[in-house]
Parts: sequence; structure tokens; C-alpha cells
Amino acid sequence: MVFAEFKARERCKDLMCSWILFNLDKSISRSVMFLRTTREIWIDLEERYGYTSLAQIYALEQKLAKISQENQYVSEFFTKIKLVWDAIDEAHPLPYCTCNNCTCNLTKKIFERHQQKMVIQFMMKLSDKFGTIRGNMLTMSTLPKVTEAYKMFAQEEKHREIS
Repeated sequence: MVFAEFKARERCKDLMCSWILFNLDKSISRSVMFLRTTREIWIDLEERYGYTSLAQIYALEQKLAKISQENQYVSEFFTKIKLVWDAIDEAHPLPYCTCNNCTCNLTKKIFERHQQKMVIQFMMKLSDKFGTIRGNMLTMSTLPKVTEAYKMFAQEEKHREIS
């Protein structure tokens, strides 16, 4: 029975390695094809490609700075800016509290500040026709989450289309 389990495990390991190698670019695949386990392959690939340079973050922040709504619908514009936000978050993740039994709520505070920043960026880059709703939102004691802000501006856009 032990031999059968060993063979099944080996077959599974070989299958996973083959799947990873098949899905990699050929030149990259050749550079890891003699590693024995999926873990070895993953560690090797992560050491080579699992980093973000400041140049990448700079380019993403520059792209974010240049984005504006222009003549796009709010939904199109939100999708465009959200893609850049997500790329920035992936390349430069927010710090989070790692202490056990945390009482400082640092992670929550950082996330809320990040949400506020995104709402402000979103509103800044919308066209001037949303000036009234933008002003109303800025008088709130706390800004809504970015998805809620998006819904409010999208509703306003629909309302204007109907009117």
C-alpha cells in the first residue's frame, strides 16, 4: 500500500510540474525544467520575477496622475482608474499590523485613509459637470468608500441622461 501511495504522489507531483512548465514561456520553462518539485520551481521563479522596482511604481503613479475622465462615462472612467489603483496596490501593498491581539487598529486606519485618498483622486479626475455632487460629498464628515462614491456619481450621470 505504501508503494502505491508513493507512486500516486509522484504522479501528482509530475503532473503539477508539467502543468507549470507548460504554462510558462518556453525560455523560462527551460530554465526551471530540471527542478524536482513545484515548490523549487515556484521559489526559483519568485526569486527572479517576484519583485517590484521603484521604476515600476513610478510609472504606475505617473499613469495615475495623467488619467482624467474626458468624455468617458463614469463607469468606463472608474474601471480605467481602478485598474491603475489595483496595479499600484499589487506592486506596492499597504502595510498592515502583524502583532498578535492588535488593539491599535492600525490596519483599519491605513485602509480607511487609502479609501479616502482614492475617493479624492476619483473626484479630482471627474469632469467639472459633477461639481455639485463633488462639493456635497466634500462637506460630509466622512467620505464614503470608493465603490459607494462611484455609485453616487454613476447615479448622477444616469439622472442627467434622463433629464
